[in-house]
Amino acid sequence: MPLRIHHVDLPMGDPQLVEEFYKAVFGWIPSAKLFRTINGWSDTPADAPQGVLLEHALNDGSYITFISTKQPEYSEDEPHIALLVTPRKLEAVHSSLERLGLNYEENEENPSFYDPSNLRVELYATQKTGGAI
Repeated sequence: MPLRIHHVDLPMGDPQLVEEFYKAVFGWIPSAKLFRTINGWSDTPADAPQGVLLEHALNDGSYITFISTKQPEYSEDEPHIALLVTPRKLEAVHSSLERLGLNYEENEENPSFYDPSNLRVELYATQKTGGAI
């Protein structure tokens, strides 16, 4: 039985928009930014990169990785990611989304919004702080 998720790879559209979005909403700065070349992944941009990888480390040591080597095919609610956050972080995300003029769906259980690649992001608040974003 696995102990926890190590990482999840998700396709993304425009790497710059995705990087700016997650920085503005969650304060995430990629723990790794790699560029796909004909020789494999590199940490320096090549003349003609064939893709970009943005890795974001979470508090529990797991990662969410966005990769532009395959175009996303997100529609409506599937697939999506659901993130566990503290109530304080939930308020901060609401403020960030409003400041950026971005729409979000508010409901009692899990507010949600869409990233620049049209990936649905759901937020679940908990009173516990361990492992939350």
